[in-house]
Amino acid sequence: MGRIAEALKRAESERRETSRIGASAPAPRGGLDHLRVNRTPTIPLPADRSDAAPPVPITSWDPRLVIQFDRSGAVAEQYRAIRTWLMAHNSTGEHRILGLTSSTPGEGKTLTVANLGLALAEVRHLSVLLVDGDLRRPALGRTFGIQPEPKAVDAAGLADVLIGRRQLADVIRRSAIENLQILPAGACGTLTPAELLNARSARRVFDEIRDRFQYILVDTPAVQSASDVAVLGAMCTGMLMVVRMNQPSSGIVRQSVRWLQANNVHVLGCVAVGANNRASRVLYQNDAS
Repeated sequence: MGRIAEALKRAESERRETSRIGASAPAPRGGLDHLRVNRTPTIPLPADRSDAAPPVPITSWDPRLVIQFDRSGAVAEQYRAIRTWLMAHNSTGEHRILGLTSSTPGEGKTLTVANLGLALAEVRHLSVLLVDGDLRRPALGRTFGIQPEPKAVDAAGLADVLIGRRQLADVIRRSAIENLQILPAGACGTLTPAELLNARSARRVFDEIRDRFQYILVDTPAVQSASDVAVLGAMCTGMLMVVRMNQPSSGIVRQSVRWLQANNVHVLGCVAVGANNRASRVLYQNDAS
């Protein structure tokens, strides 16, 4: 408990400091390097702006967000246990970008990102951002009722910032939770997700949100479906593997973890979901091997 208390104390101290985002030099033009984010000394994000769109109402959220709709349930408490572990292992109160992936699609990583983000946001002095980094199969926005419609302003997101169509401050969406915000995936247009994520603008965007938020959770593609997860993982502090019990074989899970480690992605551990048919228990395993 002492380490957790120390983490909370340090996080509170950081919250009181004035955050300032330094201007960076523009990247050389040519190839995809022209896809950059316009940086200014301070970037006002939705929480700082009076003209920001209204927060997404809770009534449109996915009912499987147990932290909101089943607060005292056993599954919600397991998510809080993961939150406690993450904060205890961040005793210095550093701003963290954590990616969440799975071996194969459909194991529940998006819901895990959303519920864990809500659990972190219960600690009111923490600023939390959820990022939909799965530009191929985006789902995080829909989980919070953000429905991307063609040509709609609300459809813009991370990809639009990387291309240069939109400013970061314009695409981050407020939620009904004061300290929780959401960055949808957006539209890649004629470029591929791999091209966008490998551009220099991607690193600058992630550096910018790291400066602004204390915890950033990134919903990444499944390991077996796209190589984008390695690019995103390189920009994260660490990666959590979401494993649905009895769905992928243990061999595929081990293969996925080894592939991430071979690509210099720091795997923090595994979150096991769907432990039985009655409830989706969430367990944290410290040993990712």
